[in-house]
Amino acid sequence: MRIVLDGISRQMVDRKVKAGQVLAVPGPSGRRIYPTFQFAADGSLLPGLPAVLAALPTRDPWAVLNFLVNPDARLGGRTAVDLLRDGRVDEVVRAARHLDDQGA
Repeated sequence: MRIVLDGISRQMVDRKVKAGQVLAVPGPSGRRIYPTFQFAADGSLLPGLPAVLAALPTRDPWAVLNFLVNPDARLGGRTAVDLLRDGRVDEVVRAARHLDDQGA
């Protein structure tokens, strides 16, 4: 299945990944996998995702994926993706900035 990011070219998607605006994780044979949760049905990005990716203290794709999809106590036990879908971008950005804090 191919995901089209709002009708933009593959090269533009690659630039967005390098700029930290879209998440790509390593897949088989060195191919990139773009987790579908970050896209709406129309191919647009999940609102607030680029701000959250920029706020995270890591660019490790697996750590970023872990933060986005696993429940987090700093987010009331919800996932970052759930809160972004609810429009609660500021809360997720704050939690992202403190990902490496002790006791978080």
